Amino acid sequence: MTPRATADHAAGESARRTASIAELIDIHALEPDGLIVTGAGEYVRVIECEFVPNPITADPAQIAAIEDGWAALFAAIPDHQGLSLYAQTDPIPIDDAMREDADRVDRAITDDLAAGREDLARTRRRFLQAQRQSVSTAARGEQPAVQARYWVAVPWRPEIPVAQRFKDACSRPRPEHRTSWEAHQRAARESLHYTEQVAGLLAGMGIDPHIAGPVEILAGLWERLHPLGPHSPGLRCTRPGRTDRAGHQPGRCGRASPADPRRRLRRARACRDQRRRPPVP
Repeated sequence: MTPRATADHAAGESARRTASIAELIDIHALEPDGLIVTGAGEYVRVIECEFVPNPITADPAQIAAIEDGWAALFAAIPDHQGLSLYAQTDPIPIDDAMREDADRVDRAITDDLAAGREDLARTRRRFLQAQRQSVSTAARGEQPAVQARYWVAVPWRPEIPVAQRFKDACSRPRPEHRTSWEAHQRAARESLHYTEQVAGLLAGMGIDPHIAGPVEILAGLWERLHPLGPHSPGLRCTRPGRTDRAGHQPGRCGRASPADPRRRLRRARACRDQRRRPPVP
């Protein structure tokens, strides 16, 4: 390789290393309520889903209900609109995956022994060992369990008047979509209405939907796209405006990196327990 070629190669490598993440994602604005505005003029909101039904372990009646729920959701998509579904699984060590079950069994065994039910305590312990063995054998690995996370991206494409479409077709192409403030506000309201409709249909399927805020969206982008994302010690994000039945905000909800599944599992369980905690009288 000649000195000139070496210099060009080094310059190219440097340019690639210093490129912006903005070149990979079309996000031109992120509003305080979590609304993403793209350069193409789309208004996108993200719904984080928990307790998604599992058709693998469902009986025939449950499978039929799951199919009807998804059919109703897709039938509700307006013309020229759409939905994007995302799923991510992260490996979890078997000890962490079964810690919650093991804790419950240990408490039950303690009660059994205190009440003189030694046979029942022994049976519980054996069933737990059998459960652990079956999970490990089914996966055939050191990390047989996974934690699944689900999102629904809800893009809204505002209807453009015929005159504006004709004007855009006769004008020089622009790198970004431009609109008036009134049209932007109207599209933002329509996007929120559509997203809330989707969230309501998801809730009808037994899913716990949550419209993501800006911090959660940025944390998710960092986790997946930034070079340091897999090595970060963990990201903190909040769920603004989300309260329990007593009107109390549940606080901060952590998001750990994919390289730290144990920490992510602990934080996910803590957030779930906070949301399930009954209101303080």
